[in-house]
Amino acid sequence: MKKVNIIILLLASFLLVSCSFNKTQDITSYYILDYTTGNEDQNLKQVTPFDFSVQINETRLPRTYDRNQIISKYTFNQITYLRKHLWSAKLYDAIPNLIMQRIRSYNIFRRAEREYLTDVPDYYIDSNVNSIEQYLDVDRKYAHLKIELIFRDAKTQKVLFKYNNDRIKRVYSNGIDGVVSTLNEMILEETNSFCRLVISYLKTGDIPTEKTIKGLADATKDYEEIGGNLNNIGELLVPAINNNETEPEYAIYTEGGEFIEESQMGDIVRLPKGKYQLRI
Repeated sequence: MKKVNIIILLLASFLLVSCSFNKTQDITSYYILDYTTGNEDQNLKQVTPFDFSVQINETRLPRTYDRNQIISKYTFNQITYLRKHLWSAKLYDAIPNLIMQRIRSYNIFRRAEREYLTDVPDYYIDSNVNSIEQYLDVDRKYAHLKIELIFRDAKTQKVLFKYNNDRIKRVYSNGIDGVVSTLNEMILEETNSFCRLVISYLKTGDIPTEKTIKGLADATKDYEEIGGNLNNIGELLVPAINNNETEPEYAIYTEGGEFIEESQMGDIVRLPKGKYQLRI
């Protein structure tokens, strides 16, 4: 594995626990999943809703992803929790809110709610998100979403059908905001495919076939090749001072001064071959 060349700007001694940071990086950024109409499919909008009600339940996420920090995933299955880039709301609540807004916009059901206090709805929509993250592959950046949407009969609890997809989409803009907006768009696109299946079922009563479900999932996939030359990835390690959780943080910049991410002394960071500045 090739070494990463580092230019270290020593702004304070490694022996000092209180370190001086670039003040612009002290700001914590918060990101939202917000409804947009840009990728609505006008063909899915119903003039008259079906005479059914639906409840959109909380999204289930693995413990790794069920937290405030946005995740950045690297080659070699390494993940980093971005300390200064946080979700503004819990994902288990924000994702089903997006799904509900899309379903309401398409006027599919007589009533679509996140929760019914007295009535029992006709159907439930469950969702599982097993990955929602930034993915870094050498010098490329992607948004990665692995999602499953489930349509269930509320009275019998029977699962009528499941739609799932594992997508990775290239992000060309700098910063985390480009990744978040791409993930937002992908969630709504997958909801479009799911809504198509729901409408078909409510019209005909026929369970969608696996071929139909797979065809809809494949239609939204991006086939950008990932997995670059791993020999161009190196490991950066700034030695720890105290070997505990209170290790100082530092910011990583490109040679030209563009902020990349923050890390903590003692943690390994994988970076493409190149020259970097560390501001400590």
